[in-house]
Amino acid sequence: MFDKSNIVVLRIALGKSGLYTATSPQLDGVFLAHRNLNAIFEDMPNVIKLWFKSHRDIDVEVFQGPVNREDGHVSMSMIPIPAKIAAEALRG
Repeated sequence: MFDKSNIVVLRIALGKSGLYTATSPQLDGVFLAHRNLNAIFEDMPNVIKLWFKSHRDIDVEVFQGPVNREDGHVSMSMIPIPAKIAAEALRG
């Protein structure tokens, strides 16, 4: 079942080394690092798709929420939707 607990909150911090690191409590074990912040935003939907396929055996499409910047940290909500439901909704 999909509910609000499936919203993935991505937390990104810029380290002293110049690397942006991204983690999410909803994706246990996922850690992503890039020197380019936009690269994280581009890569994360695929990482989330792979995580849901591997851990829950479900194909998802990922919809991205707005980017929030606060106290030197960046966060973004990403909402995985089962692929069949997403396809039906996009067809109208």
